[in-house]
Amino acid sequence: MVVFLPLALILTPLQTSAEEFFFRAYVLQGLGLITRHPFLLILLSSLLFAVPHFGNPEMQRSALWLGLSYLAIGAFLTLITLKDNRLELALGVHAANNLFVALFVNTKDSALPAPSLFILKDVGDPRLSFSLFLLSAAIYYFLFFGKRPSPSPSRP
Repeated sequence: MVVFLPLALILTPLQTSAEEFFFRAYVLQGLGLITRHPFLLILLSSLLFAVPHFGNPEMQRSALWLGLSYLAIGAFLTLITLKDNRLELALGVHAANNLFVALFVNTKDSALPAPSLFILKDVGDPRLSFSLFLLSAAIYYFLFFGKRPSPSPSRP
């Protein structure tokens, strides 16, 4: 694990950044030339993000719920990219997610085989994972884009 830690801290952000630059910068900008409708941009970009992930070994557990999870993650990353008009938040979320899997909690059939601190033998219900992702995405969205107090009017 000691040798793996620096490798994970260097390689994981490179891998996730490559995906984000491709899907959220290149593909999203290309789709933006075709349509400006945010819903279509999110839908198409998340579909294109999910398709390569459908080949991951963990998809054998539950293609429906894990497929929906990949679609939801792609949609969320696209949403925050469009909302913030920058790529940094999506880069951070994607890197944090993959680093968490690589370093802390992983499954035996993961597409990211790593000597994580905890390897789950019974991964549980994928519907729960999907629901927890939706909840955490909503909290994240609220923290970054929720109602901000309006500045008080300046006094003369």
